[in-house]
Amino acid sequence: MFVFACVFPSDGTPHLWQTDPTGTCSEWTANAIGRSSKTVTEYLEKTHTDPDNTTEEQAIRTAVSALLEVVESGGKNIEVAVMRRKSGMDLVAQDTLDQLSKDISEAKEKEKAASAERVENN
Repeated sequence: MFVFACVFPSDGTPHLWQTDPTGTCSEWTANAIGRSSKTVTEYLEKTHTDPDNTTEEQAIRTAVSALLEVVESGGKNIEVAVMRRKSGMDLVAQDTLDQLSKDISEAKEKEKAASAERVENN
């Protein structure tokens, strides 16, 4: 499972394209391909609501969070690359992904507990 293909036209703005086997190109603000791509794409549609005002850190967190929807073992089976206009592609460090995975999992657990408490109090 991966999200791919960033193009920087002459105006410097990033664009994400997907080409299907028939050659049809589609532009996306966020997308996933491969096994479980539907689940990841649906998650991205719900959570990636303001791409024009998303920082790099927020985009990485969103990507990791989306992948954690379908990956069982946390950050150790996730790779994330960031493409920048001038410096090209850089892989996000594994320790960063592990910490993000831990933070996201803890936040989900807190959210579950708070939701259960609200239901219990009503």
